[in-house]
Amino acid sequence: MSTPGQRLQSNLLFKDLSPDQLEKLLGVMEQISFEAGETVMTEGDPAQDLFFIKSGSVEVVKRHPETDEIYVIATIPENECIGEMALMGQENRTATIRTAEPCVLLRLSYDALRSLSGDDREIETQVIKNLAEEISKDLISTNLTVVDTLKQELESAKSRVAMGVIVNTLLTGTVFYVFAIQFVALLSREAADTTFISIPILLFFGGLSYFAAKFSGYPLSTYGVNLYRWKRSLTESLIYTLAGLALIIFVKWLLIRFHAGMAESPLFDVSKNHDFLSATNMVAIVGYILFVPIQEFVARGAIQSSFEKFMLGRYRRPTAIVVANLMFSMTHIHLSPAFAILVFIPGLGWGWLYSRHRSLLGICISHIVIGVFGFSVVGFSAMFG
Repeated sequence: MSTPGQRLQSNLLFKDLSPDQLEKLLGVMEQISFEAGETVMTEGDPAQDLFFIKSGSVEVVKRHPETDEIYVIATIPENECIGEMALMGQENRTATIRTAEPCVLLRLSYDALRSLSGDDREIETQVIKNLAEEISKDLISTNLTVVDTLKQELESAKSRVAMGVIVNTLLTGTVFYVFAIQFVALLSREAADTTFISIPILLFFGGLSYFAAKFSGYPLSTYGVNLYRWKRSLTESLIYTLAGLALIIFVKWLLIRFHAGMAESPLFDVSKNHDFLSATNMVAIVGYILFVPIQEFVARGAIQSSFEKFMLGRYRRPTAIVVANLMFSMTHIHLSPAFAILVFIPGLGWGWLYSRHRSLLGICISHIVIGVFGFSVVGFSAMFG
């Protein structure tokens, strides 16, 4: 077990003192016992002494000047010192110290330190020197901390501005959608292919999302327009796509087998309403391929990226995925509520893939393949006619 002098020397404030000097220093220190929750020093009181924590631990407490709420800002363990700035002539305590548990403290007043005479004045000199070194190190550390804090605050302010732009964009887009929904619903009953009805909606949301991303202060790569880890992204998207295609075929088979209205439908219905290779169908497919990236940029790039980046909390990622999917599904509700629910399901998977790779490349390809296969090969769109 270490001696009191050795424990004292373990503190940087008393380093380089000889064993004899440590014994003399201990001779002018007063041992005081405290119960848990007792106040050792109070903020604003005169600073006349320091304390070495021989056993136990203490809490550094600050009171909010406006609300009078008390906050514990640090816990100091044994073999550390508190109140050492009293040796530098500081007039008042800058914080309140209270015991977190039963403690034994060694009190050293500045007067007691100065009372050491003759050669022992070297003790005072060494202690003050050690304290000055520690203050210098703390000042450097504090400056670095302040710089880091300012960077974090700047980033936080930047994030709030970006989030404001995104929220305003979403509200504007939602208002537009609510006004347009009835008009679109009327057109969808007359149109042979609703892809052309969806295009103006996608263009509008895509334009708003691009505007929001461009003026958010962050590069477009933040919103998925990048090739980050593209090989891995494509590999995982391929696996997800194959699983999605198999699920589509299985669901169609179940409907044919157990749903009377689809009992006569073929498993693969490429002829649906027109020839698969007809000009009309090819134009619809090309339009779909061109506008899927816009859909994904809006849902995953703009909405999901923003909520993942700017939200706090443990569940911010799944929350962002769900919110983005709700917005994604909402833009399909003019086709039918059932269709809006249907697109929500694969959207969860695309959202998960996007959260893993932060790139739109893989999920756009997956979206295109699943969409074209589901509605032009298997013929799922017949369910929503």
